[in-house]
Amino acid sequence: MNKLVGGTENNSVPLKQIHSFKRMRRFQPFSAVVAAMKESTLLDLVEGDEVKRKTPWQPPVVDDEFSDPTIPRSIYAKGFGEEGSTTQFDIESFFAPYGPVNGVRLRRQMPNRTFKGSVFVEFETEELQKEFLDLEEKPKWNGQDLLYMSKRAYCEMKLDDIKAGKIEPNKKHQYKSVHNPYFDTHRANQLQAIPIKPPQQALQLQPE
Repeated sequence: MNKLVGGTENNSVPLKQIHSFKRMRRFQPFSAVVAAMKESTLLDLVEGDEVKRKTPWQPPVVDDEFSDPTIPRSIYAKGFGEEGSTTQFDIESFFAPYGPVNGVRLRRQMPNRTFKGSVFVEFETEELQKEFLDLEEKPKWNGQDLLYMSKRAYCEMKLDDIKAGKIEPNKKHQYKSVHNPYFDTHRANQLQAIPIKPPQQALQLQPE
């Protein structure tokens, strides 16, 4: 998709091509998809049958793993079990009442891409993320408790595990040292803005 839109060039893409994607085929008829695009706050319908972003995508400026601008508004959640044909949509609907939500990313085990049963959820704002983590009774998945924590808490926990030699760093997304000068100058203020709930509140589930 990034090649189709040309990254920051923001080229338009045929809506029928997007509609051919596996997770889009369930939306029928095609005329309803076109109508939905006309109401979109993120996409523009161009010449009736192509779409493009209203605001061109810009790559985030990331100095280290912890300066990712999405981290303060994101959470980690685990306990969703095995993946089914509608798992992505089901989990998106699960978090929708607590949004708006920018996205839900299913975490996968490489190289076979098996669903780990955990996700990263990016809320629209940091305030929504904090409100969710502050809930006294968090939502259950099919009657079962889930493990919730801020994405920052998850990243820091993994960094500690790497330093302790418990796990090997992911070569594609290595967690940088928390002693990075940029991180040290901003860390205190950023952490104060994120209430972190103890993992033991989630019934012994262990993040991975």
